[in-house]
Amino acid sequence: MLVLWVLCFYRKNIILSLLISLLGFGFFYWQTPSYLEEGFQKKGTGYFIVESIQKVKNNTFSYKGKFFRFYCEDNTTLKNIPCKIYMRGKKRPPGNYHYFISGTLSKKTDKFFSFKQDKSAEWQARKKVYNLVELRFQTKEKLKKHLSKKIKNANIKYLCIALTTGDVESSFLRYVFSRIGLSHILAISGFHFGLFVGFLALLLRKILPQKALYWTLLFISFLYLSFIGVSPSVLRAWVIVTLFILSKILGKVKSSLNLVGVSLLINLLLSPTDIFHLGFQFSYLSYLAIILFYTPTDAFFSQIIKSRNPKDLPLLSRPVYHFLVSFRKAFSLNVAVHLVITPVLLYHFCKVPIYTLFYNLFIPPSIGILMYLLVISLVMPVNWIYFLIEGFSKMLLKIIVYPPFSLEFFIRFKGLPYWFVLFYLEAILLIVIFHTAQKMHRNLTSSSL
Repeated sequence: MLVLWVLCFYRKNIILSLLISLLGFGFFYWQTPSYLEEGFQKKGTGYFIVESIQKVKNNTFSYKGKFFRFYCEDNTTLKNIPCKIYMRGKKRPPGNYHYFISGTLSKKTDKFFSFKQDKSAEWQARKKVYNLVELRFQTKEKLKKHLSKKIKNANIKYLCIALTTGDVESSFLRYVFSRIGLSHILAISGFHFGLFVGFLALLLRKILPQKALYWTLLFISFLYLSFIGVSPSVLRAWVIVTLFILSKILGKVKSSLNLVGVSLLINLLLSPTDIFHLGFQFSYLSYLAIILFYTPTDAFFSQIIKSRNPKDLPLLSRPVYHFLVSFRKAFSLNVAVHLVITPVLLYHFCKVPIYTLFYNLFIPPSIGILMYLLVISLVMPVNWIYFLIEGFSKMLLKIIVYPPFSLEFFIRFKGLPYWFVLFYLEAILLIVIFHTAQKMHRNLTSSSL
C-alpha cells in the first residue's frame, strides 16, 4: 500500500486514494485479533507462530508469538491471538517451526492472553520456516554467557544484558526503573538505536566517504534489528533511523513529522493491535512532543539561561556556560515531553512522579555512556573495560535504587476521564498548528515585502 502511494505522482486521484484506503482497511482487518470478552476461557488446538524465545531460568523458556488460528472445541475459530507460552524441559522446541499446540486459552485482562498447555500434549511441528528466531535466541544466549563470566554482580549483569539484548530478566530492575518513570530505558527503543548508530557514525566517518558511511550505517542498523528482534519499540526506532539515513543518501529534505508519520503507518500495518499498548502511545506522543514543543520550550527557558557566544566569555567561564546551556536544553526537552504525556500518565496510573523530571536530566546520558562502554568491551574484550563498566553501573544503580526522599513527590489524580485526555491532546495540537500557520504567514509576508 505504501509503495503504491509513494510511486503515485497524482496523489489527488480520488480512485487511487479510495483503493489505498480499502487496502489499508483490509490489511488491518486481516491482522486484527478476534474480539474476546474478559474472562473468556476455552479449550482447543491452536496454530502457533513463534516470534521470540527467551530463557526465563534453567530449563524454562518463554515463547512469545500468536495463534494464527485457534480451533475451539465448540467449533468456533479465533484468529491472530497474541500469547506468551512457558515451556519447561531440557529439550525445547526450536523457533524455526510453526506448531500445533493443544490446551486452554483464557483472557485475563484487555491486553493479556494466557495459554495453559495440556500436560499430555506435545508441540507438533507442522511447518519449517526460514526466520531468525532460533539464531537470534542462540546468539543472545552466547552474549549473556559472555557477560555473566565477565560481570559477577547480578544486578549489573542484568542491566548490561537488558541494554545489549533488549531482554529484561530482572523483576527488581523492572520495578526500580518504573518507580522513577524510566522503564523505557531498559527496553530497546529509539534512544538506544540513536545512540548505537550515532556511535558508529563517529567511529566510521573518518574512515569512509560520506555515501559509503550512510550505506554502512543502513546495513549495520538492519543487522542490529535482526539481532534484537522485531518488537513495537524496536520497529519504530529502526524505521525512523532507516528513513533518516535514506533521506541523507537520496539528498532529500527530511521532515521529522513525516518520519514519525511513516513509522506510525508501517507499525500499524504490521501490527494494528500495538495502538492499544502503552509503550506505543507514550513513544509516539514523546516523539511528537519533542518535534512540536521542544523549540518553543527552549526559547522560553533561554530567557533565563541566555545563549551567548562562548568566545566573548572569559576562558574559565566557558565550561560553566556550556554546562548551563546543556542543562537548559535537557530540561526543556523533559518539560516538552511531560507537557504532552502527563494527562495520559494520570489516566493510566493516576499518579506522576515529580523526580522523573530530574532523573531524565542525567540518567539517559549516563546510560548512553554505559552503552558505549559495552560496545567497546565487545570489540576489545579487555578486563579494565569491565572494571569500568562495573564501577560506573554500581554508582548509577545506587542513584536509581535509592532516590532522595526530598524529591519523592507525586502528582495524583484519580478518575481522569478519557474524553478529557483526547480533548487536551487535540487542543495542544490545534494550538501548534495555528502557531505554525501564523509563523509561515509572517515569513511569506516579510519575504514578499
